[in-house]
Amino acid sequence: ISYVAPSYIDIQVKILADSLHFAITNSIHTSKEANKYSGVGLNNVRRRLELLYSGQYQLDIQEKNNQFSVELTIHHL
Repeated sequence: ISYVAPSYIDIQVKILADSLHFAITNSIHTSKEANKYSGVGLNNVRRRLELLYSGQYQLDIQEKNNQFSVELTIHHL
């Protein structure tokens, strides 16, 4: 979140009979300090998903047009 430029975060969660769908989109504001830590948590998330839900999830991460989005679906809850 930027205190200078307009920012947003959109979070959606859907629970279906046998799956969970989570989507988050947020604005990106570039700064040297923010980029220093960028992506550190993503590797941990991928490892943890693989340990807990191997073969039962889909993860899509995209960065484009000053927007970062993540979609995660976990199947067979």
